[in-house]
Amino acid sequence: RSGHRPGLAGAQTSVGTVKRMEGQPMLVSANGERAAQVGAPVYEGDRVATRAGAALGLTLMDGTQLAVGPDSSVTVRTFRFDSTTREGSLLVDIARGALRMVSGLIARQDPLAVAINTPTATIGIRGTDFLVDVGSPPVQ
Repeated sequence: RSGHRPGLAGAQTSVGTVKRMEGQPMLVSANGERAAQVGAPVYEGDRVATRAGAALGLTLMDGTQLAVGPDSSVTVRTFRFDSTTREGSLLVDIARGALRMVSGLIARQDPLAVAINTPTATIGIRGTDFLVDVGSPPVQ
């Protein structure tokens, strides 16, 4: 199947693709960090890390669009999607920064199957296009 990481133990199928980027966003996984590139696959568990002046837009396999703003940390924690039934689930974690999301087929089929975790709340999805902005955590 396309989207597999060849030669890696426990190779995964991609859950989405980088569609646009500004600056030098990074994709961080258990296997390390890699520079994002337009057309690059995104895998379940990948974290998008952007610094000031960097941003990344990706589209998941169900058509969900995620736009990660500058100075952000966003993880595609869970993504399951059956293209035949259009059923699945999506969980995104945003630790800091800004995320714009345009819902895809999963949310249209079952809005309760999509959620975003922030440092202080879990957001259930009822709309189709929204912005989440998480400021930097307080200095301890």
